[in-house]
Amino acid sequence: MASLASHANVWSTCLRLLHRKGFRLRVDLAAEDKDPDSFVAEKHGFVLVADNPIELLGLAAIHEEVNPEHDRPYWWTIEGPGPSRGDLIDEALARRETREKDLQSLRRASPDLWVLRIEMTLDDSGSLSDAASQLGISAESLRTILEDPLLRTKKRPW
Repeated sequence: MASLASHANVWSTCLRLLHRKGFRLRVDLAAEDKDPDSFVAEKHGFVLVADNPIELLGLAAIHEEVNPEHDRPYWWTIEGPGPSRGDLIDEALARRETREKDLQSLRRASPDLWVLRIEMTLDDSGSLSDAASQLGISAESLRTILEDPLLRTKKRPW
């Protein structure tokens, strides 16, 4: 379970942090109600625009780290060591594969414990994707697991 997650209930905190950091803030309302509004922060001639205050705070962190003197193309690029998005995805896929294999091994070694683990996770979840996330597996893998004859799962609304 995350200690802090991206959710609208942290937006005000993000906006207050941006204000404390000296950014001038505003919201540009979308032309259509179905489109997202834009959250805007301005400082030293730089204009940062995001779909929500959490993203806006991330852009401000990049601005503060790079500390550009003037607006030029790709001023925000940071080179050097550190993971890329692709690296993190590859690691996540490897973790998922390991968790799926661990669940398969648990089913073979201790079917009762496997059923208990699946049932408890399902009971603590609000959706199939939430349960899959808690187990660290894909929703597709969980759908397959739910077809297992060992499970006597309750009918769930999802």
